[in-house]
Amino acid sequence: MKVNALEAENFRNFSALRFEAGDGIHVIYGDNAQGKTNLMEALWLFTGNRSFRGAKESEMIAIGQNYAKLELYFEDSEREQTAGLMLGERKKHHLNRVPVKTPSEFSGRFPAVVFSPADLTFVKDGPEKRRRFLDMAISQLKPVYQNYLNQYSRVLLQKNTLLKDLYRHPSLRPTIELWDLQLAKIGTILTSFRMDYLKKLGVFAGRIYE
Repeated sequence: MKVNALEAENFRNFSALRFEAGDGIHVIYGDNAQGKTNLMEALWLFTGNRSFRGAKESEMIAIGQNYAKLELYFEDSEREQTAGLMLGERKKHHLNRVPVKTPSEFSGRFPAVVFSPADLTFVKDGPEKRRRFLDMAISQLKPVYQNYLNQYSRVLLQKNTLLKDLYRHPSLRPTIELWDLQLAKIGTILTSFRMDYLKKLGVFAGRIYE
């Protein structure tokens, strides 16, 4: 996997940017608040995951603008590919000029890993951070995982909505079991993916910690 170029418009502090990459390892350096992490964040969005900084879409659009545009040119072992993201009111995404509905459809096309000081939260904070790490990693390796994750979120939202409305519609109480069954089914699939990933990761982690 190799990045050839990245173009950004109205993204964070980049009103207009074209970053061209050459061969070998790149070191991005400069003063604070110049946009080094913003550049990494822009690249990361093409993995199909949300910002690794936990930022909302509106926070990634430059102040005073109503959209941000990103274009990535990259190549794998077979060919050069292009991907585009349009954030904001005019939301559009494409992969090799073919429209896609959501960035999650990029999963598996542009895998990437971010090492950040924020990774310390895996140990310091609660299990939510660790689950989010697993979700981001697995969805890049197994794009179908993201589909199950989206299904689980939708079912959970529908069940919670039902629970809030029970006082007005008590006759719907028996349907809670149906939502629980769906959550259990999809949750089992997600757990299976996570256990498989952790088992494989444990082989490498064990060697390092020795």
